[in-house]
Amino acid sequence: MKHLLTRFALIALLLALCVGVTAPAVFGSDDAETVTAVEDTDVTPDQDEPDGLNRLIAETGADVQMAPQTGTARFIRWSGNNAQRISARLGRSGSASSRADAFLREYGSVFGVRDVATELVLASTFTDTLATEHLVYNQVYRGIPVFAGTIRFHFDGRGVLTAVNGIFIPKLALNPNVSVSEERARQIAVGHVSRSLALDVENPRKLSVDLGSKSARLVVYRAGLAQGLIGTNHLVYEVEVASGAAVREFVYVDAHTGVVVDQISG
Repeated sequence: MKHLLTRFALIALLLALCVGVTAPAVFGSDDAETVTAVEDTDVTPDQDEPDGLNRLIAETGADVQMAPQTGTARFIRWSGNNAQRISARLGRSGSASSRADAFLREYGSVFGVRDVATELVLASTFTDTLATEHLVYNQVYRGIPVFAGTIRFHFDGRGVLTAVNGIFIPKLALNPNVSVSEERARQIAVGHVSRSLALDVENPRKLSVDLGSKSARLVVYRAGLAQGLIGTNHLVYEVEVASGAAVREFVYVDAHTGVVVDQISG
């Protein structure tokens, strides 16, 4: 499958889907705002802790939106007195990262997090012009990055947690040992792009291009994520195939079978 969206636009779309623009399912306090669903979808929380979602709402008054792709939370927010409730539970002293870690230990299961120490890495922190502090955690599996797996925390100027959003791929159980070499994956990716360009008769990029693999790295890739579908997880090589400024494609080659799982324009 080849996505029409670019790789960065695809990641941006996934993040946009995690900030409450639309929501297939909403759980929260009685005074929660109504969110219009795109379609009727039965979404249940991660079964590892079936009471985790109810406990989060009961203890903090959170409004929670669920991700149909994973069955776990994708956006959580607090407002008014509820923001003070979550702040009191996490403590009002210490750094924002220490309070984010406290949230993950206490309520991380609503995203599907089992072990904060091994599944998430604090990637960046920044403060915007409104004095809101943002923390970005990236998901890893046995040290391998998970494509688009990100949880973001947002603290207002007073240090109060107002929202958490993101996509986390739960219950990963992949063999981390590859059966396909990186060199072979690069060859497969280049061949795949070459064939796709040859078939695209209206694309002038197919003329006189000298394709090569610019980079390759191992990632965990969830098929169907951007489409909101329940897909399968793969250990893949993310191979960047390029030819100057004319072609830039990211090809995801299964590291166990050599099958191309996806292709995204860069």
